[in-house]
Amino acid sequence: MRTGTPEFVKITDFGIAKCLPQVSEDTSGTLTGMLLGTFPYMSPEQLRRDSITVRWDLWALSVIAFESLFGVQPFVGPDLPTLLNAIFESIYPPVSSLIPQAPPRWQEFFNRAFARSENDRPGSIDEFWADLRSCFSSS
Repeated sequence: MRTGTPEFVKITDFGIAKCLPQVSEDTSGTLTGMLLGTFPYMSPEQLRRDSITVRWDLWALSVIAFESLFGVQPFVGPDLPTLLNAIFESIYPPVSSLIPQAPPRWQEFFNRAFARSENDRPGSIDEFWADLRSCFSSS
């Protein structure tokens, strides 16, 4: 630890999160319709190649929040089908199994953030931020 210099945490890699519907194999070597991204951070609707919405990014931000609080990714599996099933079915470790003394509102936050239906999740960054702030309020 450096003396006298504050330390800052910086998130520097948000990866690629985009469906490329018409990429030519001739110019880039990428197959037409290839889905790009890091699977553990991709929302169910992104994996289904639904229309792009802000909820794709809010899902990824929720995964980052989970990792930041608990030190593990919420969605894991020994292989891709198991990982994808965990994402589609919202199967992740209960907050209390990772931090037993965590307040119940932390679980409530992630239940909403990772809800199976995107309509049950925060629809804007303002909503997401309000939900996350409430996890840490003292009231």
